[in-house]
Amino acid sequence: MRWVLTGCRGQLGHALAAQLAADPASEVLAAVDLPELDVSDAPALERFFAELPAAPDVVANAAAFTHVDRCEREPEAAWRANALAPGLLAEACARRGARLVHVSTDYVFSG
Repeated sequence: MRWVLTGCRGQLGHALAAQLAADPASEVLAAVDLPELDVSDAPALERFFAELPAAPDVVANAAAFTHVDRCEREPEAAWRANALAPGLLAEACARRGARLVHVSTDYVFSG
């Protein structure tokens, strides 16, 4: 199974990277975070996927804006990271036949 991991430097991303590295059935094509890739930038996402050595089977999105107080002060940035970016990733995955795994919380956006 070929994987792409976004948000690889965060707590969740770091843990996922360790699990994937320990799984002999998994190949990590790319593990990225800011500043290498802004997942809320649609053209950058397209370039990123086009440059991968192979098509991913799964994209695990661990990229998020998780500092709750800053999210409240910077709603536009929170929306880009936590709403727009997952949607763009879902569209990119759909075009490539890849599955998207996205972990979220209702703590930032209720519901």
